[in-house]
Amino acid sequence: ISLNSSMSSKPLLLKINSSYNKNVLNIIYISESDKEILECPRIFIEVDSGVEVTINEVFLRSETKTLKLPVTEIKLLEGSRVFHNLAFQSSFNENNFKFTRVDQKEDSFYKFTSFSNSSLLAANDIKVSLNGKNSECDLKGIYFTTLNSQFNTHVVVDHNVPYTKSNQFFKGILSDESKAVFSGKIYVERNAQKAYAEQKDLNLIMSKGAEIDTKPGLEIYADDVECYHGATAGNVDESTLFYMMARGIDRKTATQMLVNGFAEEIINELTDKDIRLFAKKQSDSILPKLSFDLW
Repeated sequence: ISLNSSMSSKPLLLKINSSYNKNVLNIIYISESDKEILECPRIFIEVDSGVEVTINEVFLRSETKTLKLPVTEIKLLEGSRVFHNLAFQSSFNENNFKFTRVDQKEDSFYKFTSFSNSSLLAANDIKVSLNGKNSECDLKGIYFTTLNSQFNTHVVVDHNVPYTKSNQFFKGILSDESKAVFSGKIYVERNAQKAYAEQKDLNLIMSKGAEIDTKPGLEIYADDVECYHGATAGNVDESTLFYMMARGIDRKTATQMLVNGFAEEIINELTDKDIRLFAKKQSDSILPKLSFDLW
């Protein structure tokens, strides 16, 4: 973020109020250059009180060797509702480190859903600050990693005031020699009583060489809260595979069907139908190429 701040000469400042009648804001990132480039876009969005808006951020595939450091900051005023969809269509020429920072005021609601396929090295870094009573956030994401790629997910939710609610639910599908990292944190301030928070990270390991490092975490200083966290990693359930194969479905097709169902739970959470279709097509193109080197 500091590098982005030093290199971003023209940040984009947007204020969405009730006069904005489109309901959807689309932000598309695309690189077209014959030289290696560094990109540091900076976008600040303020959503006025009582306004509901869908924000779609889409990164289109580029063959340019690129280091991307985009930062999006969103401020939700009282009673506003934001549905934020993020989709990565990446290539192995790109290193993409996406930062999202959210400030929520009283009675606001923020829903974030992300979809990512493989780039060489990428990160999805999210921090949400619940700074108003009855504010709520719902954060979900699905990531694919293949070959020797690595994808890092870093999520922090700060419960700074009483009566706040958060949910984190992320999934990963890893194959070949790829790696993923999930680092999640729920922070509850001393006076943030009646906070409710959940955190879950589930991963499918499709080959012996794939690796997931997951670190869910709680830091709680209030005494009247409900907080839960957990993480799992494993391969496709063998008993379910056997059941499907006993009904005439070959092992590879059965595995792809199970993996597809695993991914679709998150893809279906994308609130914009065009982004959901975009992610579904990406997922359908990835699945046949995955290595199913099960042990």
